[in-house]
Amino acid sequence: MWWDLIWQRGVTLVLLLPTSWAQSATLAVLPNAPSLIFPGKNQERLLQKRNALLHKLLLKNIIDKETYDLALLEPLPAEPHPIPQLAPHLLTFCF
Repeated sequence: MWWDLIWQRGVTLVLLLPTSWAQSATLAVLPNAPSLIFPGKNQERLLQKRNALLHKLLLKNIIDKETYDLALLEPLPAEPHPIPQLAPHLLTFCF
């Protein structure tokens, strides 16, 4: 899934694909210091921040109650998988 690909690669992308409210809120609350809150680490804190943002959106009537409830049910992204090293450098074969 493309959402997992963003987390696995650690890349900031301009998202042209439609995202859910939960995904958008999760991306919005990630701090500038990713070591503090990162998928797979401090999940509870990330979940609290995401849900607080969703609640603010509900109070400001940006999203409706049904959208809010569905967004709360959506899980956070899992811990990223290691990136495979499939293209070793040419010089590693020379020695």
